[in-house]
Amino acid sequence: MKTLMFMKATQRLTVAVFLGLNMMIATTNASDSDNGSSTKLYVGPQVGFQQARNADDGKWLIGAAARLKFLSVIGGEAAINYRQEEFGHGAVKVISWPVMATGLFYPLPFLYGALGAGWYYTTFDYDQNKYPLLKD
Repeated sequence: MKTLMFMKATQRLTVAVFLGLNMMIATTNASDSDNGSSTKLYVGPQVGFQQARNADDGKWLIGAAARLKFLSVIGGEAAINYRQEEFGHGAVKVISWPVMATGLFYPLPFLYGALGAGWYYTTFDYDQNKYPLLKD
């Protein structure tokens, strides 16, 4: 059973990496056409797979990111994602919106440093029919 779960997770990860690389190549090729401006904008999707420790199953994380290169040495990136999980056989639904803002520094054309901040906007939705509040 664990081997089957590991194979499923490996297959999902392989698909996610393949799709991510294809999207990155497409975004890079589209942005390589120089329009004479030093400011460049890169926009693309983000796909991830997360599995909490001791969880039965993992969940996909989807979102989008935009990277703006202001000068040859300075840029910035912003990203937002979406993730939904259910607990207690659907009694509790947790929706997370991870948001990230990052400043980028490019000392060399092939190397960059990043400094940023992020936060999770999280909502909890309880199904009162499955677990009603305790009454006197």
